[in-house]
Amino acid sequence: MRSLAFTALLTALAPALASAEVLLERFNASGEMLPEMSSSTVCTITDTGQLETDYTAGGNLRSHRVQQLQLSLTALRTTIAEAQKGELASVDPFPVDGPTLRYRALRHFADGREVEVILWEENGGSGRKQMNTSPAATRLRRFIDMNCGPQN
Repeated sequence: MRSLAFTALLTALAPALASAEVLLERFNASGEMLPEMSSSTVCTITDTGQLETDYTAGGNLRSHRVQQLQLSLTALRTTIAEAQKGELASVDPFPVDGPTLRYRALRHFADGREVEVILWEENGGSGRKQMNTSPAATRLRRFIDMNCGPQN
């Protein structure tokens, strides 16, 4: 049973958590393999400082972890805007049916629009491998890795 203090905290945080917007995301999946060997991880960082990680193994084993971060939100949004100016450059072909690793940022505008900024992608579904040429994209990828931990 939840304590009264915990319930009060959740109630106080509910409006902020409900309006949280994802700013950064890293997705990796194992690619084509036996279901019992498959795995995927999605790690997101929101504008409220929530770091959320969802793990899936074997298709039906799931876990979810949430941590609170202290973010320099202005610097983060500025860096995302810089990364959006970068070009997507194709890198060497990537094996189809292989694993997928994708880093992306989401830029949110006051009018409700949301723009996806690809930072890096190795896509085992499409065979596409591309990188954002902006130095800001590299900084954001490093920031994601520092907070989300090592890639699986």
